[in-house]
Amino acid sequence: MVTPLPSCLLDDSIHMRNSTIIDNPIRLKLASSRWLSFIHSSTKHRLDSAMQHQIMKLLQKKHGYEHLADFKKVWKAIDASKLWNTADPLTFGKLRQIDDHIRAKIIYHGPGIKAPPVAALPKSNPTVSMVIQALLHGGQFVGNALETEVAKAIFIAKDHNLLKTFRQELQCELDNLIAQPPQNKAEELVWRAFLGNVIALLPFTYPSEDEIFSIPILENGLCRRVDYKIHVMPLTVTNLSSPMIALGLTPQNDEKAPPYLTYIGTTYPAGDGYAGTLLADFAPAYSVGEAVYKRNHAQIDAWLQDKENVYAAGTSLGGAMVMHTLIHHSKKFKRIDLFVPPGLYKHCWKVTLDTQCDVNIFKQRHDFVSKMGMWPTAENVKLFNILTHQKGVKENAISSHARAFSGCDNITIIKLDPEVDNKSLTRRFLTTLHQAASWIIYVPIKCMLLFFRAMQCIKQSCGACISKLKAHTWTVHK
Repeated sequence: MVTPLPSCLLDDSIHMRNSTIIDNPIRLKLASSRWLSFIHSSTKHRLDSAMQHQIMKLLQKKHGYEHLADFKKVWKAIDASKLWNTADPLTFGKLRQIDDHIRAKIIYHGPGIKAPPVAALPKSNPTVSMVIQALLHGGQFVGNALETEVAKAIFIAKDHNLLKTFRQELQCELDNLIAQPPQNKAEELVWRAFLGNVIALLPFTYPSEDEIFSIPILENGLCRRVDYKIHVMPLTVTNLSSPMIALGLTPQNDEKAPPYLTYIGTTYPAGDGYAGTLLADFAPAYSVGEAVYKRNHAQIDAWLQDKENVYAAGTSLGGAMVMHTLIHHSKKFKRIDLFVPPGLYKHCWKVTLDTQCDVNIFKQRHDFVSKMGMWPTAENVKLFNILTHQKGVKENAISSHARAFSGCDNITIIKLDPEVDNKSLTRRFLTTLHQAASWIIYVPIKCMLLFFRAMQCIKQSCGACISKLKAHTWTVHK
């Protein structure tokens, strides 16, 4: 039995020598002798676990977490178990050191961005609202959602009316941001993360050229709404596939508002450029997005030519595309927000990233895509891990990649070190796996596209021949 650590130990008014031992005497006795540790290994393991549990419970209360399970996520995310070797006695100084480390790592703990009031949402399609709430606010997919017209628009054929409704829903989310401006730097990080995530979803709705979309601009703690005109840039990976897209958004009638650039990520089967995005993900010998950027950079260069202080956002493949653009136009950008992107291959970062741009990379727990490749390590690059504490939101590989945890009821944002994260064994393994898998995935997709185009050509040729034959028969008969 381990005596609970008194909660007053982390009170700032307590003065105690750092060398003061606050450990369990029995655990200390077992830890002091290798022979006793071996003979009573199960007892020692139980006492070690109990002591670590007491430390977590104490720090849970100190940092304002209601449930221990929520704090355990934070504890694991920052590898806090490595801060104290159970072979050493727990001292007051070590406890303070653990507390200081956690305090430095937790950038924000509190509510995420609230969903818009139900009255403000479009009434045209409740299923679209359900999908948006699931993606941005941790809502649930309920009922027969996969049997609706939304599912058909995702997997079978693009539905322009539904996509317009999606854009209206995203517009409601941005309008709602104006009503809840941040009150401090930590809240501003959450606010901008959510804003960037919504903008990164816009290409998936396939807006039209010159369409107007409104974005909130935050300056000096005040929000204003600015209209942006959309410029659609088709990016071809191969002539066998329809192009994927990038969007350039130019502010209208507001000289202070920044231009925005965003790229589509790996899209859904019915979306334009679906096969193209897969090929961009798995082009052999190329980093994610590298091949498509090299082939299409001229039109990106042309759009950026007369721009400065550009903001950019991208999710997944879209985030990788933004990083490729940053490498070649480091002076053009002022702020970049990337969400669960893959890192780039090492050869992409051979050029030193010389930029004053704020680069914010957001990972989410259990997402595999953001665990491969390498991050840039310039001074202004920041890496964050967003944890959600909302009941019912699963943090698995699919959910953590598709959803925006910044809009959940209760979240934690942890600051990570990009250089340390680049050295992760998991990251190196997944990067090597991606390099090997690219050949296995790329070739079958290319062959399927070639077969599909061949069948289309045969169908068109047969149709033309039949039409000519019918016309000739009609002429002879007449």
